[in-house]
Amino acid sequence: MTGWTLTSFPSIRADLRNTGANVVDQEAARDGNLATSRSPDDLFPLFRRGSTVQSTDAGNCS
Repeated sequence: MTGWTLTSFPSIRADLRNTGANVVDQEAARDGNLATSRSPDDLFPLFRRGSTVQSTDAGNCS
């Protein structure tokens, strides 16, 4: 997970940071091919609005 940008459920953010991830507190995050959300509840409004998850420049998932 080192260097990946992602978001997660609050209870595991510290674990992700300990693996070297860049954890952000937002509805969804995308790093290369990996898309994450804080919870399923965050995804439904994004899909209804037709939003896309912004990609980071990290590209660590290739």
